[in-house]
Amino acid sequence: MMLVETIIALLLIFTVALLFSPIGLGGGILFVPILHYVLGWTLEEAMIGSLSLVWMVSLGSMVAHHQQGKEDARAAKVGLSVYVPAAVLGSMIGYFLLENVSELFVKASVIFLMSFVLLNTLEQMKMEKTHINSTQMESKAQKGNLETDTTENHPLARYEVGCGIGGLSAGILGIGGGAVMVMLGRSYAGLGSHTAAGTSYSVEFIGVPAALAVHLWTNGGFSTISHLASPFAVALVCASVAAVAWTGATTAIKLVPSRLINTSFVLIVSVGLLRYIYDFSSLLL
Repeated sequence: MMLVETIIALLLIFTVALLFSPIGLGGGILFVPILHYVLGWTLEEAMIGSLSLVWMVSLGSMVAHHQQGKEDARAAKVGLSVYVPAAVLGSMIGYFLLENVSELFVKASVIFLMSFVLLNTLEQMKMEKTHINSTQMESKAQKGNLETDTTENHPLARYEVGCGIGGLSAGILGIGGGAVMVMLGRSYAGLGSHTAAGTSYSVEFIGVPAALAVHLWTNGGFSTISHLASPFAVALVCASVAAVAWTGATTAIKLVPSRLINTSFVLIVSVGLLRYIYDFSSLLL
């Protein structure tokens, strides 16, 4: 029976990596429940596993976006300056909450964060649609693309705050925080959908290991999860996830319009939100 559950979990993990790779999310909002509910890992173990998978999705997707020039070095540098310390702090807070408070607070935080991201993204999409119609940008409407690919004329204070929230999310919740960074990158940093995604992955690839290291340290190191899978199996899965993410992002950047990417973003965040609302309700009952 455990073999069947493992196969289901692997299929779900690869599917998430493929779907999330072009939109700037590492997949942690779904990796945590997959590991926690399908494989029966504790929440602490699931968060460690999720961060490892998010790191691999970020690696594969970052390479793909970099190859297509879809990243902004200025925004990534600003984001990293706050993401890394926030990730370390968030990991310490997350450890304290799980040890001394309750899973309710952690999952309530996810629900609030994802609701905020979803509402703001929908509002931004509505504004972009109105802008296209009013200015009759026919060529861009056909491509569904509003890429500006530069932060030169945009202050990055709000994006910096978003990266701080992303870092805290990585530490407290075991997710990369890309949903917030992509949303604010598009809304306030002047980035198009693909470039916001690529920049998010650049930040996550360097910042997520900081949260992962603290989680491993506070939970007793690799011995905490060594009983769950062999080192070879872990390495194989991680390499496969990175390859799947690279493939998905490369294909999407070349062939998929930004409008479709934005719609996928909304749908995936909505599914994750409903999953966490269900989890939260179950804990209350």
